[in-house]
Amino acid sequence: PADPPVVLGVHGTITSETPLHPDVYRDLAWPARAAAWARYGRRFFYAPVWRRMLENAARIVVDSHFTQRELLRIDAELNEKIRIVPLGVRAETMLFPERQMARWELGWTDGIPRLLTMGRIEWAKGHLQALAALERLRDLAWEWVVPGTGSHAAALERAITRAGLGQRIRLMG
Repeated sequence: PADPPVVLGVHGTITSETPLHPDVYRDLAWPARAAAWARYGRRFFYAPVWRRMLENAARIVVDSHFTQRELLRIDAELNEKIRIVPLGVRAETMLFPERQMARWELGWTDGIPRLLTMGRIEWAKGHLQALAALERLRDLAWEWVVPGTGSHAAALERAITRAGLGQRIRLMG
């Protein structure tokens, strides 16, 4: 057809995963607000085109209820267009190894609880908040394993060193 329907895949909004998100921004001190605008403010240059794309799309595919809510926060009329297609795999179709066998294969035979964070190491993923929580649990046995990398990896590594938890947290890269 001359004008085929447009299906738009949306993983976030202009302010998603940034300190400019309204739920985060309102709690920032003024210096942090200025830094947020300096780092992410250019995203707003794309806002008119982005809104036009949302309006013209026949369908909008999102990966989560969170993204759906964020879009509806911007324009409730988008609701009829939005379809959620979750990321990941269906657990019921997977063959998982028996727990003890998996721990043995990974060399985790000491019985210590392991926390695993997989994904990009970015500000929005909350690694520093997780570290702050783990600092309060330093009297308990645990290890945090963090495979991945990202723009926030160096900051996380410095924070781990300052907290004195380098022996309990493995940044895998």
